[in-house]
Amino acid sequence: PIDALNVTAWISDCEDAFESFEVLKDRKLDGTFRVREAGRMLQHEDAKAWWMGVRTDQIAKGVWKDFVKLFKERFLPANWRLLAFRNYHLCYQRHRDFSEYAAELNSIKNSLELGAVSEFHYRLHLLFHSHELLYLRVLALNNLDVTTTSTDNFTALLQQQWDSLIAEGRVRVSRAVSAQSFTTASPVSGPPSVPLPDRDAVVQAGGCTRCRLTP
Repeated sequence: PIDALNVTAWISDCEDAFESFEVLKDRKLDGTFRVREAGRMLQHEDAKAWWMGVRTDQIAKGVWKDFVKLFKERFLPANWRLLAFRNYHLCYQRHRDFSEYAAELNSIKNSLELGAVSEFHYRLHLLFHSHELLYLRVLALNNLDVTTTSTDNFTALLQQQWDSLIAEGRVRVSRAVSAQSFTTASPVSGPPSVPLPDRDAVVQAGGCTRCRLTP
């Protein structure tokens, strides 16, 4: 689909391809070549139709930045950055698995321009918007330095702590997540099962029919 993430990723792919070509061939590409090749590689039906309408004018201009600007104006809403930042700041783990939460947050960050969100503030968001028990568990680690730890290592650390909370039975996850996360031979002991609340009562209270939690 044509959305902020895919548009940004596609433009980045084009620029990476141009840079790689220039390095390998030791040849500087002009704007006309960049615009023509990018337009030729558009595959989405709407994007191809748009390209046929602007092709002659854009190739004649031969300015890559103008092509990118026009492309974004056509396929992204005017306030797409504001919406992306809104989705970023409102992204919480809540009762989801940590891997799902981390993947969504990373996807939103990647839809913005490079550097729009610093890696340090991204790690802070990843921690502060995680599950409360996970946040407290990580906060208790004495030797953790968020400022120097890489984002990949920090994400792996949070995932490890989350898996530990699941194994200890301190958080609930769906059976599908549990089956994918643990393949040990011996079952992990946990708290005794508690009957779920009546579904109709949950619906009337405005709750979730999947996890049976109410506001």
